[in-house]
Amino acid sequence: MEARSLCLPIVCRGSIESLDAMTTWYNKYAAITLSAAVGLGGYETIRYFSDLHAQDWAAWVQAVGSTAALGVAIFVMSRQNAHAARLRGTSDAIADVKCGQPRRAD
Repeated sequence: MEARSLCLPIVCRGSIESLDAMTTWYNKYAAITLSAAVGLGGYETIRYFSDLHAQDWAAWVQAVGSTAALGVAIFVMSRQNAHAARLRGTSDAIADVKCGQPRRAD
């Protein structure tokens, strides 16, 4: 008896990368939706149990926004550094192959 492979049609026709790209896209929008729901729930809870005025709300929104901006800036910087390191490794490997030298072990 012959064993048959079970796979989804999208994986059989295309590549795993296309499935990963779809999953990444889906995860980004799920995270945005979840963040919005948590923010709205937090806003309604605080509004119901506290007596913050417009000036107080403006100060809290600015504080939370500034903290989030710092987090995003650190995340973007780390991604750029990792990408630059990958590019340096790739360009070194290509240069070694073109010059006929063996690849260095760093």
